[in-house]
Amino acid sequence: MLYSAFFLSFLLFSPALSQVTDCTKLLTCSDCITVLQCGWCFTPTQGGCQNASSSKCSPADFFVPTSEVLEYSEFPIDETNQISLQNINIRLRVNEPLSFNVSIKAAEDFPLDVYVLMDLSASFRADLTTVQALAPQLPLTLRNVSSDFLIGFGTYVDKPTLPFTSNSQLKGYECSLPECDTPFAYHHIVALTNSSDLFNSSVHDAVVSTNVDNPEGTIEAMLQAVV
Repeated sequence: MLYSAFFLSFLLFSPALSQVTDCTKLLTCSDCITVLQCGWCFTPTQGGCQNASSSKCSPADFFVPTSEVLEYSEFPIDETNQISLQNINIRLRVNEPLSFNVSIKAAEDFPLDVYVLMDLSASFRADLTTVQALAPQLPLTLRNVSSDFLIGFGTYVDKPTLPFTSNSQLKGYECSLPECDTPFAYHHIVALTNSSDLFNSSVHDAVVSTNVDNPEGTIEAMLQAVV
């Protein structure tokens, strides 16, 4: 297998100060060094924030931090280790990106587990239709990536209690759709399996539900799916 190289880019961003063009208007060192063209002069007679390209400050007293890699170590890539990066220590200047290379090697037929967690609130009705149409293709696509794959399926809406869900919704009275399930927090429908038919039929049988507020219980459903 060929090694692949890609780079990761990190950036601390300060939008409020990134548009400043006159360095002398920045009165503190912390504000000054968030603007890339500026640096802070510690010389008592001419101290303050100055443009780095035109400053007359002594280099020994002029502070212009840079983003840099302080420490970097790698693992050898082999059959048991697929990523070269072992440890990295970086220092970032606000608004200045830092990139570094990492080598990877994709293992052949590595185990692949995919769990599809679907929001079944009524506002996602069109998305459910899309997922149902794609469901037969998903196992076929995964099989092209790895023959050792499992796929599962779960759904969620929101907590079945006030103020997230009304009593009438819990009784099924507030749904104008032809087919609608009562609200629920999370349903684990299909455990990880290699049965494409079971996955497809379960997705096809899914029905939307309702809740009161716009946010749904996504975090709770994710935690339940993980554990």
